[in-house]
Amino acid sequence: MPQKMIKRQIKKVGNGASISLHKADLDDLGVRVGTTVNVTLSTDDDKYAKTRASALKMRQRYAKTLKILGE
Repeated sequence: MPQKMIKRQIKKVGNGASISLHKADLDDLGVRVGTTVNVTLSTDDDKYAKTRASALKMRQRYAKTLKILGE
């Protein structure tokens, strides 16, 4: 299942809230409007946010290599 780290701000919409996603991000993940997705939220105020983002970027960049090494 594809994953992508996306940083967005929550905005007020009526009595609720919304997070907008760019078309390019949706295309990268292979989803479109109407697709059901799982969402994991975390705040960006902890000291390991940059480390997690770097690790995710590394996993995406070297996915084939990591798969080969894991076999």
